[in-house]
Amino acid sequence: MSQMVKTGEACSSVIADSRLDFIGQVLCPMKANFKQGYDEVAEQYKKETGCAFYSYVPTICGSKGDRTEATAGDILKYLTIDDLPGMIASFGLGDYFSSQFRERFLKQGYFESIKRNGLSPAFEEAGIDDPSGEFYIYSGYPAVFLVDRKKLGDLPVPRKWEDLLSPVYRNNITIGGAHGMVSKTLLLYLYKMFGDEGLKMLEPNVRQAMHPSEMAKLAGTSAKAGTAIYVMMLFFGKACGKTDRTELVWPEDGAIFDPAFILVKKGMTEKYQVLIDYITGERYGKISAANSFPVTTPLVKNPLPEGAKLQWLGWDFINSHRMEEVVDHVTEPFQKFLI
Repeated sequence: MSQMVKTGEACSSVIADSRLDFIGQVLCPMKANFKQGYDEVAEQYKKETGCAFYSYVPTICGSKGDRTEATAGDILKYLTIDDLPGMIASFGLGDYFSSQFRERFLKQGYFESIKRNGLSPAFEEAGIDDPSGEFYIYSGYPAVFLVDRKKLGDLPVPRKWEDLLSPVYRNNITIGGAHGMVSKTLLLYLYKMFGDEGLKMLEPNVRQAMHPSEMAKLAGTSAKAGTAIYVMMLFFGKACGKTDRTELVWPEDGAIFDPAFILVKKGMTEKYQVLIDYITGERYGKISAANSFPVTTPLVKNPLPEGAKLQWLGWDFINSHRMEEVVDHVTEPFQKFLI
């Protein structure tokens, strides 16, 4: 369950006045693993120092899970840097990339750069290092194509992102969506690659938007609701299991991905080094990679297909746009596809 965790004696003013030391949010399939490892690290830290981290590490999945403790995970509720937790682990292209967060915190230089000890090849090629040094991307949640061969029939198997725009796939693509919102990731990347015209070409090809776990159940069945192509996270694509009727396709121009990242306030790296080491290190990295969420540390060999590339949205694009406005712009035409 989602919970505020505070054990041991208060060893800092942060704990004493109930401000958070740490927010740790990961994608649903990794929550239990992340929390288990975090608890072990935090407990060892307490034994060695007599101090505890006051943290918010949700473990419930779904629309209610991340809201259990009021708005602890709502980063835009924090108005000053003193209110903000000392360390943040989160994911996606949401509020942390918004103009509000950028102007309130990032432009003020409140976060410090965390030293990397190398990058895994696919992430290095994708150019994921933040030039400002503030965001430390430690993992990515890649999206691929899951193709239903029977429903595809004689149509060509899509191999690149641009292929999704072809009129031959009219009304035959399922995209992601959950909790009343269509997934922004695919639409942001396609907008960057092909602009408004690309989204207009995609729109008639989309039949529906649904949670990827539902896609995994639907793909490869005889259900009328099924489509030939599903754009979904690799984790859920592998969960489909119906390999006699479906095929996972890693886009030749690179799987797009949601970033998983950490932010650490200036002057606090030493205090949170044990958490940084845990999240960015080999132990958690191996678990993440084994669950189809590749990691950036070169200490872990990501089990990607041979020659597989990753495609990053790019810091130039992020820093030159008011991202919350772009998200609204690209998602609004596709909201109607939610089921």
